[in-house]
Amino acid sequence: MLSQDTLEISADKISIAIAPQDNEIKAIEICQLLRRLKNNDLMELNENIAQAADMINKLTRDHTADVVSDIVIAQAKDASLSVDITNEDMKAVITINAPWGGNAVRAKDLTHFIKLQGINAGILSESFPGHLKAAEKLKPGQTYQFDAALGQPAVHGDNSQFKILISTMEERELKPQQRGNGKVDMHDLGEVATVAANTPLIERIPPTLGTEGVTVLGKPLPAVAGESIDFPTTDGTEVSKDNNNLLVSSLEGIPRLHQGSIAINDVLKVKNVDIGFGNIDYKGNVIVKGDVCEGMTVKSQGDITIGGCVNSATLIAGGNIIVEQGIFGKKRSEDESLTCHVEALGTVNAQYMQYAKVVAGINVQAQTQLLHCAVTASDSVIVANKALTKGTIFGGTVEAKHKISCIDLGGNAGSKTVLSLTANLDTVRESIESHQSTLNKEFPVLQQLIAAHDKVNTLNSAEQKQLLNKLKRNIDKKVAIIVDLKKKMATANQQIQAEQDAMSIVAKQTLYDGVKITMDAQESQTLQQYKAIKITLVHGAVTIAPLKDA
Repeated sequence: MLSQDTLEISADKISIAIAPQDNEIKAIEICQLLRRLKNNDLMELNENIAQAADMINKLTRDHTADVVSDIVIAQAKDASLSVDITNEDMKAVITINAPWGGNAVRAKDLTHFIKLQGINAGILSESFPGHLKAAEKLKPGQTYQFDAALGQPAVHGDNSQFKILISTMEERELKPQQRGNGKVDMHDLGEVATVAANTPLIERIPPTLGTEGVTVLGKPLPAVAGESIDFPTTDGTEVSKDNNNLLVSSLEGIPRLHQGSIAINDVLKVKNVDIGFGNIDYKGNVIVKGDVCEGMTVKSQGDITIGGCVNSATLIAGGNIIVEQGIFGKKRSEDESLTCHVEALGTVNAQYMQYAKVVAGINVQAQTQLLHCAVTASDSVIVANKALTKGTIFGGTVEAKHKISCIDLGGNAGSKTVLSLTANLDTVRESIESHQSTLNKEFPVLQQLIAAHDKVNTLNSAEQKQLLNKLKRNIDKKVAIIVDLKKKMATANQQIQAEQDAMSIVAKQTLYDGVKITMDAQESQTLQQYKAIKITLVHGAVTIAPLKDA
């Protein structure tokens, strides 16, 4: 058995004497001898250890064998450094390999090594002392990695930014105003926002140049300067003659949002629409400061804004309709039709609506009530105030494309409440049926062509090649037609699924029993009362689930 007496130990190496033993040894016995030494951090030299074992065994077998007197089997090794430059030269990661009884990495060693690698930017030198201290705790053979340098990415310039300087009609909150005596006037919901000519509307903030970046190797990364963007062209606006970064109104009117900008429409202002004033049919926007009285009609190719109520009257707008108080009518006894009719290509918005027919090209919005109305919206119907404490849909019919949302839906008074969400998918389904019909005709033809091709392929005639080519061209045409039909059918089915996924009915507080619901021709009726629910189509079925995000 090997003895420690065979070892010659110094501060930087350990040698083993090549001497005969009682029995042959293995290299692992030399390793075990080294590992029994106290405070030995030197690196074992595996090749030398194997060579030493071979020589000792050779001498054990033949005491006259020609071998060296000793071999170094462990020696000191200083800590070493390596670097990995990654992320397109934007990051330098240093690896410290712990010493084997040798010297640790010093700060000047690290700095010199980094310089030799060509790293000259983004150096995180302030963190080096902490990393070197952590590396000193490593055991021999262990490694320690850290970020030594980080490049600075280029910051591209911003394009022109636009800052809206005024409030638009869409942003206005219908809120009762306080009188001079401190009392609240429930009929006064604030002034209608209008602007005079040459009023600043939008400020253009010039583009920025950006900031140049640099890699850890010092290579500059150029920044792309932002672009100067022109003001969008909108009605009733112009660039200021005094400041080309300012968009101003060119006429008096109502400011409204339009495709990310502001447009100004000319305005007709009247106090009330009654029998003393007559009906209105106007090209521009209309503002009625008071009421539209029973039997009167207001038509506008733009927006209609009513400061008071609409009572059994007719409003027709090419834009939006905003009624600061209520829209209400009554049922005619002879045919149960409604005496109030409000229709807009845009959105209809009022505090409340009762016994009215309301049609909107976009949304219908009421802030407190939608009672016994016949409502149709091309997108959504929303009934709720800002605090989400009021908003009832009760009685009548409500039809929208994607969404109906309120606080309370239905009621206990016995009137029927009928809701319908329809994405008008009949045309899409008809196209699928048409494609399927065509597919049913084309596929047998393809099979016949393939059969003919296979039959001709067995013949041996001069015309065979020409006929085969003709059949192959016809087969390719049919395959292309069938593939195109299947793609169109898949796209149509995806469209149907997307429209169904967009459908929802929300009651943020209560859904009462007896509400009839139709979603894309799927019908259901509530048989009990629910709290805070969302109704969707799940696998083609009307499904009521708890409202997770109220």
